[in-house]
Amino acid sequence: MIRTTLSAAALLSAALVALPGTAAGQSSAEASPRSIEGARQAGVGQARPEKAQRRTRLLERFDADGDGQLSEAEREQARAARRARLQERKAELEARLLPRFDDNGNGVLDESEWAAAKEVIGPVLRERSHRYAPKRQRMHRIALERFDADGNGQLSETEKAAAKAHFEQRKAAIIERFDADGDGELTGEERNAARAHHREQRMLDINRDGTVDAGDLRAATERLASGQPLRDFNGDGSANATDLAELAERIRVFRP
Repeated sequence: MIRTTLSAAALLSAALVALPGTAAGQSSAEASPRSIEGARQAGVGQARPEKAQRRTRLLERFDADGDGQLSEAEREQARAARRARLQERKAELEARLLPRFDDNGNGVLDESEWAAAKEVIGPVLRERSHRYAPKRQRMHRIALERFDADGNGQLSETEKAAAKAHFEQRKAAIIERFDADGDGELTGEERNAARAHHREQRMLDINRDGTVDAGDLRAATERLASGQPLRDFNGDGSANATDLAELAERIRVFRP
């Protein structure tokens, strides 16, 4: 439906995540023993964890004969499902962008309208690409931003030691806070609670300085005033001044 030259599936997915009120995606069911065993036989155990997880989910959904492999017909079913999902996201993206960027009111985004939309959502997409990068990449980026004292784009041994100490201290603080049974590890509900807290922190840290404080409320106010996207914190379907009040309350009760 969208009249645009932008066709990258990843960009569309990121745009939907960046827009308020849009689900990031469907959750996956747990993989069955059959599909896990099939994945192991296919050598998935040696793949990167995120790649192995994606393959396991594909096997769970499309390995009809249960042989642990995707035949060409099963692969085509997976591709067709992906194309259908992408079309749905395209339609959803267009529907959410139209009220704001369809200047001529013809029900579609022409090239100039899409260009205007990209100027607004582009910074958010770049931020999202950093946020959802693999954990190792995110940690390396954070370490460079915080500990590359000489700005040469690399970490010296001294800078690496400072970064390592920071991450270890942070991990210890998380364990201390969420380790309810005191066994020194986070398992089950403890890990879920820690992840939920981390998600809340990322959501409230508007200015991305690593802390949740009044500076984030100021950053959100400036973002809203300049017409940049802002999360729909109160869930009323739009981002406006009432979301600033909700954000202020969440910042007030948030405990690092």
